Parts: sequence; C-alpha cells; structure tokens
Amino acid sequence: MRILSFALALSLASSSFAAQIVAMDVVGVGAVKKSLVHALTPVLHSELSRVQGVSLVTQEDVRAMALLDATKQAMGCDETGCMADIAGALGAELLLTAQLGRVGRSYNLTLTLIQVEGVKVLRRVTGKASGSEEAASEAVTAAVGQLFSGELPEAAKGPGSLSRRAYKAALAGLRSVTLDNSLDGRPSRKRVVLDLVRTELDFDAAPKLEALHWEIVRGAVAFSNLVSSAQNKAEVDHLVACIATYSEIGRDLERVKEIRARARARGQVPSARPLRFERADAPERRQDSVAKAYLKAYADGKKTMQRALTAWRTKSRLPFAELWLTPRQSNALSTFDRERSPEADSGIVWDLLPLHAMTPQEFDRLVNSWSKDQRLIIMRRGMKGKAFHGTDRVRLKQDNGRWRIDNW
Repeated sequence: MRILSFALALSLASSSFAAQIVAMDVVGVGAVKKSLVHALTPVLHSELSRVQGVSLVTQEDVRAMALLDATKQAMGCDETGCMADIAGALGAELLLTAQLGRVGRSYNLTLTLIQVEGVKVLRRVTGKASGSEEAASEAVTAAVGQLFSGELPEAAKGPGSLSRRAYKAALAGLRSVTLDNSLDGRPSRKRVVLDLVRTELDFDAAPKLEALHWEIVRGAVAFSNLVSSAQNKAEVDHLVACIATYSEIGRDLERVKEIRARARARGQVPSARPLRFERADAPERRQDSVAKAYLKAYADGKKTMQRALTAWRTKSRLPFAELWLTPRQSNALSTFDRERSPEADSGIVWDLLPLHAMTPQEFDRLVNSWSKDQRLIIMRRGMKGKAFHGTDRVRLKQDNGRWRIDNW
C-alpha cells in the first residue's frame, strides 16, 4: 500500500510541480552512524530523480563544480543560508535539506523544502520506519512521497529542466562520481542525459548539448592522463572503464539529438522512451601471439631505454648518443643539447612508462606499429613533481642484434 500511495503522489506531483532543486547531503542527528548517513544520500537522490518535474542538482555536483571553477567558498559550504545563495546562483527555485534521526528502533528522516527566493521554508515532512538500518531507506521513500503531494506556490515553480549553469554543475558531478570507484555513476549519467530530453526550448538545449559533448571529450582526456600516472593495474582497469562509460554517454548524446530532431519534425514532445542506458563494455588488452612477440622485444628494448633515461638524467651527453643508431648520433647530440636543459629547468623528470599504465587501445597501437616494420616503440613518461606532464614515443631499431634509438 505504501508503494502504491508513493506512486500516486509522484503522479500527482508531475501534473502540479516543476522546479529545479538543489539537494543537500543527508546529515545525521544524535547517535546515527556516519556510514548509514553517507549511504542514504544516494538513496535520497534516487527517490528525488523519480519525481516527474524535478530537476535535481546534488551537493556533490556543487562540490565538483567548485573544484573545476575554483569557487572555493562552495567547497565547505554546509550551512543552509550558504547553500541557498549557491542554489540561487544556479537558478534553482528550491533547496532541500535532510536530517536522519533515531528514536528507539524508529528511523526518522526529516526533509525541509526551502524556497530559495527569500529563504522561506515551504514544507517540512518526516518519514518514519522501524527496524534495522534497512528501515532508514524506507523512511527516505516515505518522506519523499509526502514532500511532493499537493500544490506549491507559483513562485516556487519553474521549468522542468536544469538551468545552463546547473547543468554544468551536474556535468562536474558526473565526472566526479564516474571517477570514484566506490560510487554508482549510472544515476548521474541518467540525470544529465534525460535533462536534454526534458529541456523545453531548443534555445536552451543547444548549449547543454554542446556542454555534454565537451565534457565527454575533456573527461576522456583527463581519464587517459590519469591512466599514464596510475600506480597499478586495478586503478588502470577502473580508468579504462571510465573512458568506456564516457564513450557510451557519447552514444546517448547522439540518440538524444535524433530524438529531439524527430520530435521537432513530427510536432511532438521529445520522449526518453528510446533510451536504454546500456552498460559500457570496457576493452581488454590483447593477448595474441603478435602481442606476446611485442612484449618479448619490449623486454630487450627496455634495457636500452633505461640506460638512455639514466644518461639523460645524469647529463651524460656522449653515453646518451652512443645508444643511438650510428648514422643518427649527431641528431642525438643536438636533441640532448636542445631539449634536456629546458626540461630540467622546468622540473620535468622522465621515466619509462610502465606497461600497466596504458589503455588497451594504446597498447594495441604499439603492437600494430611493431608488427608492420619491426621497429619498437617504447613510451616514456614525464612528471613534474607529483603532477603528470605528458608522454611521448621513442622509436628503436635493431642493429647487429641490439636495440638502438632511431628517434627520440
């Protein structure tokens, strides 16, 4: 019965309610475990996302946007008045706070809905459920069901989609949760994609479509750069999965463009029904005979590269040149004289890029290049302190059974 009444509340809300809400994290009151409070925040966001007409911005979105925009004052913002100011800057009509308390075996979740304009409390409801910690999730569902029943003042209503600035915050949150291995990024992915379908005007949709396109491009580059400085294979596997997820979101974007174009041509309202939000399949590193042959050659060529990097770091100009092919040693000296000092002055230190710190696609390119002409490509990695600077390719060629540098 409770589930049916909640569904009815949501259907009523869809006909009378549309607004952008900034939802703060759940906070605990009294002797409530911090781990439970932390686990309930995504549950609350999931329930809010089910309410038709609600455009949700989470506090995690705000924190992620603060990092990208260097809006540092938003980083530690947990006060209601402070968050109300941020919500207003994002164009939100409403701010939602959530407090979880416990009395005996009963969990009580209190939701307070605040109109941003004037910081006026519109509603305060409490969902209650008794039992184990699982009952806390039921309290969340009950509270959200109560919160969105009935009308709201006209001043508290707005479009059924995010403002452009709030959408940028949602994109920042998307990257943050995608990168966090402990979080499920699918709800954030759905929010940013479904908002594109719900945005009423093409005038407002166009900059959002472009913003998502550039987030996909820049996010994939950021994940790839993190791969190059990853400490172990498990970290790389997660980052490769992040890249695959962003590729799948790119396909979501193309689907949304087609949905909006078809709806426009037919004079219809765009529908999210064709969207499936399929899980991305992360590629795996090839392990065929050609890859194994490359790895064998790599093991030998790596010794030459390690000696060259040591000579580079220790300012050993002639030993560095002696590791090159004989006809190329004059090029080696000019490369050393031209590039080494400026790099050292800027604090860049080069080492060998570990094989684990490559995406499967990058490894595949190296294998394919080697199989064509038997010239070996080995990657080196530049670090500036703890910050990743970049990678480049060093080409080696065999000469009398020894790998020598052909191009640096």
